[in-house]
Amino acid sequence: GAGAIIREGLSVRGLTTAATLWVVAAVGLASGAGYYSVAVITTALVLLALWPLLWQGNRSQQKALRNIPTLFIAFIGPSRIYLGDHWATDVLGGYLLGGSWLALLFRVYLALKNNGVLTGKS
Repeated sequence: GAGAIIREGLSVRGLTTAATLWVVAAVGLASGAGYYSVAVITTALVLLALWPLLWQGNRSQQKALRNIPTLFIAFIGPSRIYLGDHWATDVLGGYLLGGSWLALLFRVYLALKNNGVLTGKS
């Protein structure tokens, strides 16, 4: 994490990157130790905090902020099967439930956007 911090004169860059690396490590440790609710809540809080950066950063930062959580989600399931904590059907059921929930929320978002609720205009 500290290697990502760059000091240029009076300005410091890379603090968000360093902090994100530390949080990802902490979430990984929490998941590995079985503290899934802590890991999920922390991930949600970090994504909420970093969400504005999706529109402020450059293309590679935007792509990373979208792909890293996706990879995290994709690899947690197989790791739980490998460790013997869950059956494959449990993981597939979790993916189906999560995917269904995501699809439902996306449909609600599109409906609100198409009805002008999310335009920000009064």
